[in-house]
Amino acid sequence: MAAKDVHAVNEKKQQLIDLTKGFCDKFLDKEYEQVIQKMINKMAK
Repeated sequence: MAAKDVHAVNEKKQQLIDLTKGFCDKFLDKEYEQVIQKMINKMAK
């Protein structure tokens, strides 16, 4: 994967983490937040 692609994936990954963190803070708990972040990290590989 080119460096440009890696940067784009990392940028999108961080956006997803930020969005889901806000959602989890309002409606869910830390355990769900951790599970969601693990899934996002796996998808970004």
